[in-house]
Amino acid sequence: MATLVITFPDALQARIIDGLVGGDEGYQRAIEGDPSPPTKAQYAKQVLLEMVKTRVRNHEATVAGNAAHLAASQAVETQITLS
Repeated sequence: MATLVITFPDALQARIIDGLVGGDEGYQRAIEGDPSPPTKAQYAKQVLLEMVKTRVRNHEATVAGNAAHLAASQAVETQITLS
């Protein structure tokens, strides 16, 4: 299994985590009502993972859509003729 590691200076940790979770307000809204809420850092990791999944999903949907469009276009050109 591949591993993705993101390294940044310790001095930027709070800034980066706040940016990922939407600051204290975003984090509090996200964990509201959770009986066992993740830490801010754990939540930031979840947010980052969801961002990666969303980007991959969107890319693969675009590739699949383009392939389907090409296949449909080729089928139309070769199978439909007007006389």
